[in-house]
Amino acid sequence: MLDYKIKRPFGPPLYQSTVGDSFLSVLKEISEETKSKRISIGNRLAGNVTTQLEAVLLPKHRARFISELHDHIFDALTGFDYDGSKEAILKNATQIKFNLGGGPWINYQLPGDFQPYHGHTGLLSGVIYINVPDVIAKENSSKESNNPTAGKIAFISGNEFYVTSSEYNHQPVTGEILIFPSCLKHQVYPFKSDVERVSMSFNVYDIKVA
Repeated sequence: MLDYKIKRPFGPPLYQSTVGDSFLSVLKEISEETKSKRISIGNRLAGNVTTQLEAVLLPKHRARFISELHDHIFDALTGFDYDGSKEAILKNATQIKFNLGGGPWINYQLPGDFQPYHGHTGLLSGVIYINVPDVIAKENSSKESNNPTAGKIAFISGNEFYVTSSEYNHQPVTGEILIFPSCLKHQVYPFKSDVERVSMSFNVYDIKVA
């Protein structure tokens, strides 16, 4: 069993965990290979990001990638089982189909780049942070705003009331993985620091059960 958290800042749940150092090294290799091949898919994605590339998964990486993400997704499905209905069935899933061939994709985010308010297709979506320079989070120590959001990913759902919020802002770190329902709207705020942030996103389109 992996060490993870299920967050419920509002209706849709949010899975938060980390990948191991060994798998993170594999992801960095995938990122470098992807950058060398440069299969741009920015015109198919919502992001206003300078470089958005289809992830290149070599045969030596593909099996490891699928195996590692299966563990996180199974735990996410188990943790999402809050009403005893559909999720109770899904946690017994035996096969998960990613959008390989049409993704996953890697975002190489530069200063000023951002992801507008959007949702994904499929059943579940996820993002793995391959490299998040610490200087991005330090931007949020500024006293110039009462809601600093540099480089944060924001999840939005429901209505905002006096004692509740419809937006959950999260500051990602290197090695972190987030999994959420594909319909959950989200956006990514820009940062100013002269660095590159690398993240991989994916969708899950089919889940087989025994």
